[in-house]
Amino acid sequence: MWRIDCGPNMVSLNSTGINIIAYDWDEDNKAGVVLRGADNMIVYGSDGKKRLYTIGDMSVNTRDTFNPTNGAQYAWTHTGAEYLIYMDGETGALYQATDYPLRRLEYASTLSAEWGGHGYGHNSSKYFFGAPFLDGRKASLFMARGIYGSHKMIAMDLAPNTHEWVERWRWNCMDSSSPWYGQGYHNFCIADVDEDGRDEIVYGSMVIDDNGHGLHTTGYGHGDAQHVGDFNPYRPGLESFGCLEDEPTWGCDYRDATTGEVFYKFTSSDDDGRCLMDNFLIDYPGCQGKSNNMGEWMSSVRNEVLSGVSNISVDNTNNTTYNHHLNFRVYWDGDLCSEIFDSGGSGGGAGTITKPGMPTGGRMANLEGDTNNDSKNNPCFQGDIIGDWREEVIMRYNNNLRVYTTGISTDHSLPSLWFDHQYRQAMVWQMMAYNQPPHPSFFVGELEGITQAPPPLTNRGRTDTPGSSVREASSAEASPPTTEPPSFPVAKAQRAP
Repeated sequence: MWRIDCGPNMVSLNSTGINIIAYDWDEDNKAGVVLRGADNMIVYGSDGKKRLYTIGDMSVNTRDTFNPTNGAQYAWTHTGAEYLIYMDGETGALYQATDYPLRRLEYASTLSAEWGGHGYGHNSSKYFFGAPFLDGRKASLFMARGIYGSHKMIAMDLAPNTHEWVERWRWNCMDSSSPWYGQGYHNFCIADVDEDGRDEIVYGSMVIDDNGHGLHTTGYGHGDAQHVGDFNPYRPGLESFGCLEDEPTWGCDYRDATTGEVFYKFTSSDDDGRCLMDNFLIDYPGCQGKSNNMGEWMSSVRNEVLSGVSNISVDNTNNTTYNHHLNFRVYWDGDLCSEIFDSGGSGGGAGTITKPGMPTGGRMANLEGDTNNDSKNNPCFQGDIIGDWREEVIMRYNNNLRVYTTGISTDHSLPSLWFDHQYRQAMVWQMMAYNQPPHPSFFVGELEGITQAPPPLTNRGRTDTPGSSVREASSAEASPPTTEPPSFPVAKAQRAP
């Protein structure tokens, strides 16, 4: 259809700063495409050779600004112009190319002063895009920049007749003393955490409301992986489970996604780099969660470690060697529990589907090809492509793509996961930075007797909510929640009659 040559001015360590999303913002039943661009980019047509157009100044090459003593590990483009590019998804034709609204420098004269950290572009080169329904009716464009220190966010709405973006709100945090400072992760997600029909931005250890105000922050800081879903079916609302990299809050936390109330906090002695939570085990109510440094799995219902579940067998290994498998949850077989996608090794290589708790190791499928992002072991894409509620996995295979699907029958009839608004949003943001798996907004499980998905959202009865103004985060927006878990009445699930 078309292709993009990013040119010499989009250098990013392991490509986590090169992000592109597609969504139908103008509601013509076809997706448009949005990405960040730089000088010296070329967009080619369907034959892969004919130039459709170029971006910016074609003579610019900023690679000579890199500090050679840092090595390739610290190679991020950190000078030069940046653009917001909006394209026709079908043809690649350019709708609009404007200055990038989240500027690299606007409050200070150096990158280290603006973003914290060092000045080689690491902190300033974390970009995120999404398509949240901030008014409850149609998609906006959301963009964010920064995770370790300063944060800049903007939401914009599209004027469909002109294909121009109109600012809805901004949210910034540049104050290093604020509990909102440095709370971002290497990924983010979009979910209606307060169930008001409008989406929130779950940005690591904090959540930004649909109106551009801070909803809550834990103050726990940066981490690498987070998961949001209805992990406890015995309490209303959504929960969040994430791992933490910042000292002294190393470890992981499990919290109310709306209020930030912390139900469980595990403290580690160093960076806890991976975590995963979902309904993996049919014999335990709710979901099970674990981070790399946790010795045992925890219960999303009891808010405590699961006794006797310290060695969930996966690939004939125990948890000591299984930690790198805390990767993507996936619906693969016929029951209502999730399985796990990962590579068969510690980094790269073919993909595997495994089922936790199986006495023989639980490997259900080998997916030929290569995973992405080194130790992250990400597929190219995971989602319910066919529409039977089980999920497909796309893998690189030589110079092609392969789509893998399950061959296992099921007794359960659920609609396509794409009918769930949160899951559909995850199809947009899944590949931002450190790819994370999609979670629907609802829980299903045989033990709990919840075997049907809720009906999909509709626009009937919704109210448009206009947005405005620039928000500077302040400590008055919300207070960091207590780490004490609440009293909880559910000791174990009861099977439905």
